[in-house]
Order: sequence, then C-alpha cells, then structure tokens
Amino acid sequence: MVVASVLSLKGGVGKTTVALGLASAAVHRGVRTVLVDLDPQANASATLAPEHDPSLPVGRRKRQSRAEASRAGAPSAGSPKSESSRAESSTAQTVGGTASGATAAGGKTSGAEGSRAAASGRKAADGRTTRRPGDEPGAGGTGKAADSGAARGAGRKGADAADSDAAGDAGWWQGQPGAPTAETVLATVADVLASPKRGVVADALLTTSWGPELRLLAGSEHVEAHNHPDPGSKRLSRLATALSKLPDEPELVLIDCPPSLGQLTRSALVASDRAVLVTEPSLYAVTGVQRALEAVQAERTAHRPTLQPLGVVINRVRPRSTEHDFRLAELRDLFGPLVLRPVLPDRSAVQQAQGAAVPIHEWPTPGAREIAGMFDALLDRLLRSGKRR
Repeated sequence: MVVASVLSLKGGVGKTTVALGLASAAVHRGVRTVLVDLDPQANASATLAPEHDPSLPVGRRKRQSRAEASRAGAPSAGSPKSESSRAESSTAQTVGGTASGATAAGGKTSGAEGSRAAASGRKAADGRTTRRPGDEPGAGGTGKAADSGAARGAGRKGADAADSDAAGDAGWWQGQPGAPTAETVLATVADVLASPKRGVVADALLTTSWGPELRLLAGSEHVEAHNHPDPGSKRLSRLATALSKLPDEPELVLIDCPPSLGQLTRSALVASDRAVLVTEPSLYAVTGVQRALEAVQAERTAHRPTLQPLGVVINRVRPRSTEHDFRLAELRDLFGPLVLRPVLPDRSAVQQAQGAAVPIHEWPTPGAREIAGMFDALLDRLLRSGKRR
C-alpha cells in the first residue's frame, strides 16, 4: 500500500484538483484506492459522493439514519432492531391520531416514549439536509454521472464490490447487509481522528460514484476541531493508526490535506510514504513550496523516516503568459529535479468535469484527454516510487 499526501500551504492552487486527478487515473487503471478528505471544506467529498452531507455531526447522522430506517420498515445500520421497531410503530400511531404508544418487537413503549420517537421521526423527515445528486451548486450532470459511474464499476475486474446502485452507494464490502451509503454513513474522518477504531473507520468509508475501485473516507467541516497547532505524537499518529485498519487493504491511499500546517496536515505526513506538493506559477509559489518541503523534512526526521517528497506539481500553467514562464523557470532553478514533469496547463475541462462530478478521464473533450494523460504520468511516478521502498 502506497500512502501519499497531496498538500499545499498556499490556498487556491488546485490541491484538491490534483488529488482528484490522481484518483481518476487510478480508477481508469483499476488501482484500488482510498481518498482521505482531511480538508474541512470537504470539496473532494462533494465531488465523489454528492449525497454526503459533511455538515451533519455524527450524533445527528445516526438519529437521521434510524428515523429513515424506521420509516422504511427496516432496522438501521448500527442500531438495534427493537429500537427501530419502536420508532416505526410509535410514528404510525401518531399519524393515525393515537398518542398512547405502540407494541414493539421487544415489548411495549409508553405514550411519552412513542410521542418522542414520533417527534424525532417527523423532525428528521422535515429537516433533512442530506443532499441528493443534482443539489450541489454547479453539479448539473451529477445524477447522470453517478448512473454511468456505477454501471462502469459493475463490470470492472478486480473491483472491491459490484456497485449497481444509481447513486454509487452500494456497500464497500462484498455481500454484507447494511453497508454505509452516502446517505446513511454513520461517521466521517472527524470521528476517525477522535477514535481511530476499526468500526469507526468502516462507518466512515463510502463507495464513490466513480466506481467501486475508489472509496472515500468521508470529509467533514467538523474535522477542523482536530487541527491543533501544536499536537503531540499521540494525536499525530491517529490517522496512521486508522489507515492500518482499512478493510480490504487498498493499493493506494491519497490524502487531501488542508492548506495549513496544523495537526491535520502533519498527521497526514506522519501516515504517508510520499508527499505531493502542489503549487502554481505565481509570486508566492516559491515561499509556499519551501515551507512545505521544510514541513516534510521535519516530520521525516521526527516521526516518519520513510517519508519522502515525490516532487512539486505545478498546476494551472498558461503557456503564453510571460509571468508564468518566469515563475516556472524560477521554481526549476531553485528546486531542480523536484519539479515534476509534465506541468499541468490551465484547462476549462478540469472545472467542467468537477462540476459534473465525473473523472477527468471520462470527460469527452481534447483538453480533458490531454490533462488525463498527464495525471497518468504522475500516477506512474507515484506507484513506481512506492515499489522502490
């Protein structure tokens, strides 16, 4: 398993774009991959699992899942059947005008309990914030993309699970009932960092709309609570512990880091074998790359001797810009062979593919094919570096 952090200490340079491009190349090649979304903005999660709502705290997510299961007449994932049955029966009695409670699978509930369960069910039904495909701003073709992604994944060899659901949210494990989906996932990466147990890791994993080869450790805005400026070694090792407990070990793990140097980015480096630094040819690019390289060296010395920088990916290059030509030459003079080739040109196809929530390898334009080939080359280098360890 090769673990690579994709990071930049300067925001807005396309770090998540590079992470998604590498993930697209891995899916295209059939490499079993997990993408870990450590960025509190959860942009990668919004692209890979449009139904997932990163704003829900885990407690509310569990209550919502149980209410949905009770309305569907089935036990929810992660909750006792009797509890689901009580919520279902009490909701039915309330709708029919009876507030005295109902008989459940394990016995009887009181009128007060039935009313509370019914109120909880109504609140979940009326106040749901879970997004469905097409609700994301700018993601006009998401539903269609998820359909085609699931169909493509179902026919691939070496897949983790055959995913025929339109939303791409079949279980990531083969043949197990109650698998987490984008709507009912019970945990996120924030919960994983709080408690890196095997069950929590399993709850936070999603099968993505891009196909069963690519799974997502779901992002959350609540992960910012774990971004301590000066964490101890125990906190820094939690992500590495969680990755060691991934079910059905992947061949590649990509970690989308936030643009800061707190616990989140440092814990990603501690868990990684390679660091992919992302920048753009701008005035502040040199300073950002230098700081990122220093951070990689610091974690290598203190916690992860096997960590090495894969190199610097220069993104959004405009070939006919004299300023970009100047900055590109400056970066190559300072960092030499660490500047990876090819550099990634600025192409509208990248934003178009992300807006439709589809892999860049499947966007049908010449610009997309050009970028896809470049991500293939970067993935080749990343996988080769893992074999040399």
